[in-house]
Amino acid sequence: MSSAFDRAGLMTQDVVLGMEASPNGRRTVLELGGLCDAVIAARREAPFLKRWLTTYESFDSTVWAGHSVAKPWELALLYPRELTVLGTRAIYHAWESLAIKYLEPLTPSLVLKGESSFTRMIRAFVGPEGLKVEKRLWEAQGS
Repeated sequence: MSSAFDRAGLMTQDVVLGMEASPNGRRTVLELGGLCDAVIAARREAPFLKRWLTTYESFDSTVWAGHSVAKPWELALLYPRELTVLGTRAIYHAWESLAIKYLEPLTPSLVLKGESSFTRMIRAFVGPEGLKVEKRLWEAQGS
């Protein structure tokens, strides 16, 4: 993974993390509050990751995202030369570019029939309107 980030010119430091998106959509770009730990690109033995791991000695399970989102942001402010911080959409776009070949062919009916963990997770969001749209598209392509 880090070699792909290297080729894209993003591995200027040992660790690459994206900003955490605002859970309510109200935070502006200037009100940064945390790093997203969903995707971490890092070189082996990166000092930033060692620092972050050490903070788990004081882990508090009652503080949502304390060590996974807020703590790495605190460390990033203290040690800015140890990591590259990407915008909130960067990691999503990287994931999307890898996942598109799996997502693009999905239709509402395939989601309803699918047995992957992803199709089971999103099945609740497929309603009758989605099936109607799929049917109209299918009919339009057939004529």
